[in-house]
Amino acid sequence: MCLLRPIEYTSSALGTYTVELKAFLDAAHKQPIDNSLKLRLNTPVYFHIQVSGLDHLNPALVLDSCWATNEREAEDPKYFLIQDRCPSDRSVVLVRSGVDSGAELQFRIFQFIGKTTDIYLHCVMQMCLPQEGACKPECGESSRRRRSSAPHYATSFRVDALNWK
Repeated sequence: MCLLRPIEYTSSALGTYTVELKAFLDAAHKQPIDNSLKLRLNTPVYFHIQVSGLDHLNPALVLDSCWATNEREAEDPKYFLIQDRCPSDRSVVLVRSGVDSGAELQFRIFQFIGKTTDIYLHCVMQMCLPQEGACKPECGESSRRRRSSAPHYATSFRVDALNWK
């Protein structure tokens, strides 16, 4: 079920923590996706990112940006799903971010034109301490791209090991 082995990070500000990414075919997280499953174009997929090991701080995980590429290390072409902590377009749903130690997003499987059917998901995330301010992004039409007011104590990190065929 885990598409990415849990990754352990160490930060001088936060200590040691683990990040885990899982993908599902349903919002209830009952149908996990693994690399052997062949997905069809336009299939909705749900991604759950969880940070553990920081329970003593009660942090909120904030998705700063997420994008897809057609190669593991590629920078272009790049399709943004989340930018400035908000969905880049209406095809992406930011289910949860900046609320607790987990984050979730949903989008439909797509293919890069003229390219491989592989899709790699990359995300930059930050840890926020809710007791010091609001961590949840404000992404409505009138507040588009407004950043949360709470300080973010961890440096950004990346999750990037996902593909489908």
